[in-house]
Amino acid sequence: MRIFHVASLADWQRAKALGTYTTSTYGASLDEVGFIHAARREQVAGVLSRHYAEVDEPILLLEIETDLLDVPWREDDVDGERFPHLYGPLDPKAVVGFLPARATSDGPVSPLMGRPRAPLASAFFGLSAVLFSAALTLLVSAVVVSTNADSSVHPNAAPTLLWALTLTAGVATIASWMVALSVDRQAS
Repeated sequence: MRIFHVASLADWQRAKALGTYTTSTYGASLDEVGFIHAARREQVAGVLSRHYAEVDEPILLLEIETDLLDVPWREDDVDGERFPHLYGPLDPKAVVGFLPARATSDGPVSPLMGRPRAPLASAFFGLSAVLFSAALTLLVSAVVVSTNADSSVHPNAAPTLLWALTLTAGVATIASWMVALSVDRQAS
């Protein structure tokens, strides 16, 4: 299950350096509170608007995979609503994604601009973008060479090679895109 925690950028950077995260909520430690506050996806906007609207420093939304936690967690009743709480320090390895979050006093905020992608999925999406650029460049080159081919010296060699490379780059683009989508679906 994925749950979320709002963290200051400074607290998150410190946790990554130390290998453990011990902030319960903004301005309060795990030792002071006894647990680390978290929220389900649909609760995040409310948490941000109620508790972080006045925070001036950069804040992040950490996405935590509960299967990767090495401390107990449970959902507790808070004012008639159930919120997840972590009963121990958070190992940064359980954080599978993060993104900037911003709360405003103007009303509800949509902090999730999109689900953070798994690193492998992001790599394949990037690869497909590079391959698409290469395929497009090869396509333009193939068209230009085909229309200006000198028929006296190997009339079909250059255009044939460029068309073959264009086709190969196009197929590789589609393949890497399909792998990226598959990895991304498996990660969610």
